[in-house]
Amino acid sequence: MKNLILSMCMVALSTMGFGQSSLNYEMASSTSKNINGILEYTASDGSVWKVGERLTLGTATGANVFTYVTMGDGIISPVMPANANWGGQEAEIKKIRLSGTKRQGYTLWVTCKGPLQPIHLNIEKAIEVGEVVTDGYTSDQALEELKRAKDKLDLGLITQEEFDKIKLELSQYIK
Repeated sequence: MKNLILSMCMVALSTMGFGQSSLNYEMASSTSKNINGILEYTASDGSVWKVGERLTLGTATGANVFTYVTMGDGIISPVMPANANWGGQEAEIKKIRLSGTKRQGYTLWVTCKGPLQPIHLNIEKAIEVGEVVTDGYTSDQALEELKRAKDKLDLGLITQEEFDKIKLELSQYIK
């Protein structure tokens, strides 16, 4: 019975975005660390996240809740998905931590000071679905931008050199 309940909890947690993401060892290594832990992380979309800076929550992807943004400390208050009306709110990054193994994959968690209680983000997944506002590109956004640049090149609005420069910049985001 205990095993059944434990299995059901693990399934529930993984569907809420607590499961391992596809962060690989190289991506997990793209962090700046010191004795206090991870200070800075460069995400797959090129955005840089630093302890002490602020991030902006984007649009919730669940039914009236965020899928990869949770609130609560798990001790005094239960951990649960953040409410959708938090979209557009800013939060200060307090801690960046890494969980997982090289074999299973890694998840990078960002903990922020929320309006009422701590907010925890699976940062790569939150970026991927737009639950966090970034200055980088998702693969789809980069591809769409490259297509626009190609159309401009075909119409003679930009030169081949300008297109090549745009293509080089956007290629790093396209998977």
